[in-house]
Amino acid sequence: MEQSIKVVPVMLGGQERHLKFDVNALISLGDELNLNFLTKDAWDSLTKPDFRQVRAIVWAGLLHEAPELTVREVGSMMDPQNLQPVIDAYQQAFAASEETPPKALAAAD
Repeated sequence: MEQSIKVVPVMLGGQERHLKFDVNALISLGDELNLNFLTKDAWDSLTKPDFRQVRAIVWAGLLHEAPELTVREVGSMMDPQNLQPVIDAYQQAFAASEETPPKALAAAD
């Protein structure tokens, strides 16, 4: 079975990088934010993210191409005055998977 997880480009620190949210990324994100992404509540908590959440989401999405990357390094790549393109990119990456997370988790609630 072919994986349908889409990789979405995003400009960070003057370089094009690629966000991908596979199971490993979601586990890393859950660990970083102390959330269980098999629950709707975890996804709902991201509807109005704060700086810490945005940084963690981007970090987790980049781990597939740079496993040594730290959360703080990702934070230094992001311009706090221009976060919307980054938020748009990770929202596109979340929506690009075969099933969006809340739908896929309906049976888990």
